[in-house]
Amino acid sequence: NRAFKTSAVEIYPDSDIDTIIERAFIKLMIEKDEYSGRGSGFTMVSIDGLLLAVYKYTPMSGSSYIELPAYIDRKRATINPQNNDEQCFKWAILGKHVTGLAKNNRNVSINVYGLDKKFQIPKLPRYEVYPLRIVDEEKKDHFDLLLITDGDNSHYTYISNFSRLIRKQKTRHDGHVVFCKRCFTSFDNQNLKYKLSGQEALDQHKLICGVHKPILPEMSKEGECLQFEAWKKTQRHPIHEAMSYRLIVKASDDVPVELLDEYEITKEPVIYRGSKSKTNVAKHFIETVTELAIKIEKLLKTNEPIVFTDEQRQSHDTCTACNLCKINFTYDNHKVADHCHLSGKYRQALLTELGHDTKAINVIPNSEEKYISFSKYVSNTFSMRFIDTFRFMASGLSTLAKILTTPGLENFCETAKYIVVRDMPLVTRKGIYPYEYTDSWERLKDRRLPRKRDFYSTLTETGVTESDFEHAKL
Repeated sequence: NRAFKTSAVEIYPDSDIDTIIERAFIKLMIEKDEYSGRGSGFTMVSIDGLLLAVYKYTPMSGSSYIELPAYIDRKRATINPQNNDEQCFKWAILGKHVTGLAKNNRNVSINVYGLDKKFQIPKLPRYEVYPLRIVDEEKKDHFDLLLITDGDNSHYTYISNFSRLIRKQKTRHDGHVVFCKRCFTSFDNQNLKYKLSGQEALDQHKLICGVHKPILPEMSKEGECLQFEAWKKTQRHPIHEAMSYRLIVKASDDVPVELLDEYEITKEPVIYRGSKSKTNVAKHFIETVTELAIKIEKLLKTNEPIVFTDEQRQSHDTCTACNLCKINFTYDNHKVADHCHLSGKYRQALLTELGHDTKAINVIPNSEEKYISFSKYVSNTFSMRFIDTFRFMASGLSTLAKILTTPGLENFCETAKYIVVRDMPLVTRKGIYPYEYTDSWERLKDRRLPRKRDFYSTLTETGVTESDFEHAKL
């Protein structure tokens, strides 16, 4: 048996119960599909039971008056009413001079922040603000409250100036700064050529940050910081193979055509068509790829001497830090010249430890994602890794094209450099193709567009729409 779970949801008297249940059900089904798709081999036969846990929700409470810490009070960013009753929440709200709240508070939104005591210097506490409860959307009447505690007592105060309250906590910038109230990211008004600033940058940031839970980024303590070390994975492999029961190998700037010819690596498509007498298409595919990998392994053992141009020599001599990890060169970590072993071209200046790597080569690097994959070693130090691309690109090409296409075609800036405006609609959507109609080489010689019914797919049991058929005529 396998159990799937959802997170607890707050329910109020005016909550839409049907919507909450529907969302929970959809989440369970998505989790089930993802579990099956990860190669578990399980198929759902029945739902044997449903466990519903109900808890009494006790929201954050505040009661009697508590004096603010001097470190916070000096910022003059809060209003702390000195109440004598148990209604500090009400007095904190009224600190904004609100005359009344709408029925059911539908036009009111409230963020609540807490205080964390930090002892950077012994016996000298410093307080940091962090989010406790952040609304998804700020309403017309919005309030930011600070919840402070003293033993078993807790107390609400009204935040009158959010930026002033957390400025020293997040930045040393003296000018005007605006903050994201969910993650405390700051944006100043410095004019940048290729980047938004100030309120415009904050508005753009909210589109991304608003879909995530509120957090407070905290830097690692000294000595606990992790650093990136897999620098070789940041460099493009010199040889790439595109496979879908066909091979296409293209020469690149790093792989001279002469080397491909020397090691008998084909540059043309390898075509092998199955038939009644040739049913071993998959086996032939693996054998062909393995043979190609063995040739590539031999090719990659090529080590041409480095070739400098005058400009490259000068750039290398004057370089003071590693081009990859940005660490300064020293006597122990001295500078080496990184070059392409296949062409001899100089690439960059690196630290000694980055310029020398004796580990085994993987044609397709291992991924941290849960892709369905397997490796085949063609020698002790050389392997191929086959990855099911459907695991990380489950949508079809037509769907992906629709998602990326916008009225201004902002996601196709590079394409627009080479295609005239009137032809952009043709290259920013998937073409219409009669896959099942094209069942022989003779079909490819047709000079006329096939009939509309020839575009029917028995796999999806769908044909083409009138608009798609008109597009195919273009």
